Amino acid sequence: MQNKKKILYIVTIPDWGGAQSYVFYSAIWANKNEYEVSVLAGQSVNFRSKINLLNKLADFEKLGVKSRQLKNLIRPMHPLRDILALKEIIDCYRCEKPDIVHLNSSKAGILGSLAKLFSVHKPEIVYMVHGWVFLEPMNKLQKWLYIFLERLASRWRDKIIILGEKEKQAALDYKICPEEKLEIHNHSIPIRSFLKKEDAQRELNLPQNKKIIGTIANFYPAKALHNLISAASQINNPGVIFGIIGDGPERTNYELQITNYQLQNKVVLLGEKEYAMRFLPAFDIFVLSSVKEGAPFTILEAMAANLPIIATDVGSVSEMLKEYPNKTIIPPADVNALVQAIQNKLYGSLRQERE
Repeated sequence: MQNKKKILYIVTIPDWGGAQSYVFYSAIWANKNEYEVSVLAGQSVNFRSKINLLNKLADFEKLGVKSRQLKNLIRPMHPLRDILALKEIIDCYRCEKPDIVHLNSSKAGILGSLAKLFSVHKPEIVYMVHGWVFLEPMNKLQKWLYIFLERLASRWRDKIIILGEKEKQAALDYKICPEEKLEIHNHSIPIRSFLKKEDAQRELNLPQNKKIIGTIANFYPAKALHNLISAASQINNPGVIFGIIGDGPERTNYELQITNYQLQNKVVLLGEKEYAMRFLPAFDIFVLSSVKEGAPFTILEAMAANLPIIATDVGSVSEMLKEYPNKTIIPPADVNALVQAIQNKLYGSLRQERE
């Protein structure tokens, strides 16, 4: 009998988000399609999510999906630990001899690619870009360091998957790799399951007699939830509540901002939720306030829930929403545009109710 092909997925951190969701469902699919599957994830720093990729994959170990945690792979730059993480990955290539290595997120994408240079075993390297890291807000030195590292690592990548034309153009503009290495893929939602509006609002402890402006996001700087909170402070409508599903290292900053603006009764941090998309019907309007994205699952989920969507023009968002009728796309980090868009959507929905 022919041996199964081995595929190894590597992601920087196990805390649940878009990249982890992609790895989870891809690993399950690959396992069902006769691949021998392994998943590696690094360590959480400063914040530990209650929803963990490795814990979720443990349920599939009996089906042959192997997973484990790397000791030194972390999200922040740390020269010593990065070198140790590189050695861990090289050792993994030597021991497991994967046919394909599927890298997800920037740190795993860089170290996993460089590991091929130093490894005797030379697997095919596929890098999934969940949004180019150098497009995040950062100082010029960091930006050009990441650009240099992405260019360097791309020498040992066989295929680079990006999530839209805008991400492809960024790769070409910054000369990350030859165009022939780039391949555009579109995300899809593996599960579409929603609670009824009343049930979702009840489980989230949200009032049913107010308009709910909501979002689902990890509390990372790139999600720019501080801009959504700032917008909430400018919406002078007692019939409106802002609900944010998620958690993360920026939570303390957001709590302080809410307190400073005296928004405790207007902006509600709802915490992490397993299968958070189920709760989308609780919202009357969905907002994505990010300053950097790839192709966010939350946009696909909000579309599937038929919600009015306000989203910043980042990553592949405008491409994803091209044919969606009930959307407003605004510039990133423009709080005034966000306020205006929310007011327009609120006015439109109230007018429809009167009619």
